[in-house]
Amino acid sequence: MFKDLFSSPVALNAQVMINCKAGGDCNGGNPVGVYDYAYKHGIPDSSCEQYTATNLDHACTPIDICRECTSPPPEVGQTGLDQCWAVDYKKYYVTDYYSIRGADRMKAEIFKNGPISCGMDVTDNFEYHYDG
Repeated sequence: MFKDLFSSPVALNAQVMINCKAGGDCNGGNPVGVYDYAYKHGIPDSSCEQYTATNLDHACTPIDICRECTSPPPEVGQTGLDQCWAVDYKKYYVTDYYSIRGADRMKAEIFKNGPISCGMDVTDNFEYHYDG
């Protein structure tokens, strides 16, 4: 649970979760990995990294977590990373996380503690029958 965030909501950085493969990437994942990453490393707010919904082609480095960049904007097709550097950032940690199963337990958890995250195991049979 992101208990610290209930008193002061903040948008957490989704792109960092993808960049650092914290629970998966753009091809799918598991919410437990995100909680584990947030528990161990902390997650920066959304101002640290623009959401691009793309996977990195290299291992996650500090510049892939939080950066500052100078102008001018990069040319089309260029990353512009040569004008950027990694910066320190505030980390938001998960204080506790656990698993629950079943609709009734999920409802009770939401009532007691607020939002939860859910994952779904997508099988080939599901993919075959899913139409939108």
